Amino acid sequence: MTGGNEVGCRPDQLISPKDVIIDKDRDNLIICDTINKRIVQWPRRNGKNGETIISNVGCCGLAIDDNGSLYIV
Repeated sequence: MTGGNEVGCRPDQLISPKDVIIDKDRDNLIICDTINKRIVQWPRRNGKNGETIISNVGCCGLAIDDNGSLYIV
């Protein structure tokens, strides 16, 4: 991931990530970024550009089932 060692609210930065899961089917990391109130998705390899897939959501945990459905706690 980019953003260096800085925390922040830019798309390439996280503040207080609480959970991360690996979506093996899509080869992505899915991260619960608690303070920024968002769920972000990053490519596992050469991940220079992540994207917010859900915004304005409180989150402390994530799960993904065998069908690829994402659950937010």
